[in-house]
Amino acid sequence: MPLHERGFFKVLVLNFRHELKIPKVFVKEYWRGVSNPIVLKLPNNLEQRVHWIQKNEDEVWLEQD
Repeated sequence: MPLHERGFFKVLVLNFRHELKIPKVFVKEYWRGVSNPIVLKLPNNLEQRVHWIQKNEDEVWLEQD
C-alpha cells in the first residue's frame, strides 16, 4: 500500500496544546522513511506542514511551529 494511502484519524479539540502523538502501532508499521516535515491534508482541503520529533523508538510526535 502506498504511503499516502496509509493513515489513521484522530479527533482534535480546540486546545490540543500544539502537539499530537502518532499511534505506536502506526509508527511501528509505517514510519520508516517518512520525510520531515510532513504535509497533513485537512478535511477543508487545506494542507498544513508540520515537523515531527521521535522521542523514543516507538513514540513520534507532530509539533506545530
